[in-house]
Amino acid sequence: EMILPSAVALEFELSRLVATTLRELGLPTESKANKHYLLTVFIPLVCKLHKIQTLDEKIVRLVIDLWKHRNSMAHEGFLKEPLVRSTAAELLAAAMFCLNYFIFFRGQAKARASLDSKT
Repeated sequence: EMILPSAVALEFELSRLVATTLRELGLPTESKANKHYLLTVFIPLVCKLHKIQTLDEKIVRLVIDLWKHRNSMAHEGFLKEPLVRSTAAELLAAAMFCLNYFIFFRGQAKARASLDSKT
């Protein structure tokens, strides 16, 4: 029950973060990159640019696992293997952390851009 809403929320916030970042850099905001690339390459690169700590690798791995489960449910109609409660809890915790991280990141990047434009 938590896989689809968690995955959709993450995808939405990730797309907002990417669009905001591209706009701030003066680049076209239409991104054709997949979510895995955005999470593992684009976000860490922009973190370095803004001097913001990157996501922990375990969180990234769990979010990618969540997206794999989401894809299984969305495209096949079921999970390939059942989730045990502890795994589901870990995926949900990682999703919530990542979601809040994206919101925090967007705020930090916006604040830095605002400071940079004043100097």
